[in-house]
Amino acid sequence: MSFEGKKGKSQQIAERLETEIISGKLQPGCRMKSVREIADSFSVSLCSVQVALETLEEKGLIERKRGSGTFIREHNMTKDNTVYFLVPTASHITSKYEECITHRRLMYGAICAAAPGQLVQPIAVSRVNVRNLGENPELIDWEAIKRIPPGANVFVDCLWYKDIIPFLAERSVRGLLLAHQYEQECPEIFKTIHDAGWSIITLDRFTAIQRVLEYLHSMGRRKIVALKAYEMQPGHPFRRGFISGYEKCGMAFRDDFFQECPSEKWDSIENVILELWEKTKFDAMVSCIPDLACTVLNTLTKKLGLKVPDDVALMAFRDMPEYLETEPQISAFEFPLVDVGAEIINVFNSKNGGPKDTRFHASIIERGSTIKGLNGLLTRRFMPELLSHDKKITELI
Repeated sequence: MSFEGKKGKSQQIAERLETEIISGKLQPGCRMKSVREIADSFSVSLCSVQVALETLEEKGLIERKRGSGTFIREHNMTKDNTVYFLVPTASHITSKYEECITHRRLMYGAICAAAPGQLVQPIAVSRVNVRNLGENPELIDWEAIKRIPPGANVFVDCLWYKDIIPFLAERSVRGLLLAHQYEQECPEIFKTIHDAGWSIITLDRFTAIQRVLEYLHSMGRRKIVALKAYEMQPGHPFRRGFISGYEKCGMAFRDDFFQECPSEKWDSIENVILELWEKTKFDAMVSCIPDLACTVLNTLTKKLGLKVPDDVALMAFRDMPEYLETEPQISAFEFPLVDVGAEIINVFNSKNGGPKDTRFHASIIERGSTIKGLNGLLTRRFMPELLSHDKKITELI
């Protein structure tokens, strides 16, 4: 790698090496590479490396022994055990939308599982609301990101933060990614995560929706349709799992059974559902857009005049508070997010420093929109979780 920019090369090298020392990547007592090897790895002159090493020696981080080499010294920079949660904006945690509620549940689980004195600290990555940080990297608040110390515990919920991940990897943070199984869209970022030795928690969306199809099929439903946000995602786990569920149930899948609805169509979601009804005469619907589930129910009952669940069963992704306020109450499939939050803390507090790969499955929460008269009751068909296991991450989903 080479260095360019406002800072001098020797200063940048010193900061990079200091980050590796503080984070624990370079352990006390370890012998550092030679000056020439360091110069070659950073594509700089020997003089720049010498100045950088002098800076580190003045800080007491290294010790140079004539004839033996340069060694990492014991230092009193204690590691911060705070767990930093990246969030889009400062107001994100208190908002009512699905991804905001998801973060609150994760943070609640993490706070409950944290060790005495251990903080769970949200870090807002932008000062303004933005739907897609990847398309607006200029809105990243780098000053806030830089306040995360080297070697810190950092939780990243999905690759929405892909432009920040390389910086965190260079800072040698101990990272943990919550993977949603559509990471194939950013293979280069996933390689960065893998090379940096981050841990991964996977929410198995593929199996979740596949088993939702099997559940609805067991209830006698034969024309099941789905609504999903965003377009042009043929490899998305919801789509793949939906098709797989059709195949496992011995039903014939049609492309118009799976509707992709970008946010610009949400204001006209009623028309989308009406057109879908005319084409398919579906007897069950899976809403993978949690913020629209109540609108979907109103469209089925008030616009189409259908009885739920007699004529059409409705199942929604996530378990939102408003699902309990509808008539009938909306059934859902959901991941145990509080447990996932606790697992985040378990990963960071583990004495085994290697990366961990943990997978969670969802539960089906049955209510009146799939079983008549079940309002006020709650039953679960549990999709068993697979236990966490320590291993090198060899397969990236």
